[in-house]
Amino acid sequence: MDFIIYPILPLVLIGATAIYLTSVACRLARWCHRRPSWFLVPATTIVMSLLVIAVIYVGTSLQSGGWGKVSPFDPDSMLFILKWVSIVTLIPAFIVVLIYRHRIQDVDHVA
Repeated sequence: MDFIIYPILPLVLIGATAIYLTSVACRLARWCHRRPSWFLVPATTIVMSLLVIAVIYVGTSLQSGGWGKVSPFDPDSMLFILKWVSIVTLIPAFIVVLIYRHRIQDVDHVA
């Protein structure tokens, strides 16, 4: 059972955090009487990529021994991390923005 949970759990956590950040941004736009912009999708992806890289850097720098010398800023690992984080965050962020834009159909309500 552990061999299924360990590779999937980080992807679920990244997706859930992307959904939460996008919904907070959409609620803020709705509170300002505006429709959520499609630019929230790439913005959420960029924020989540920076957040994941920061968490990985802190996690590897706090390890003792050989793990503390491993840099997550290696170009090969950076591209791998950015590719998977962008794939995992683009789809849920797009769905959240689509739902919030669909809810605000009334043109008189938004600015």
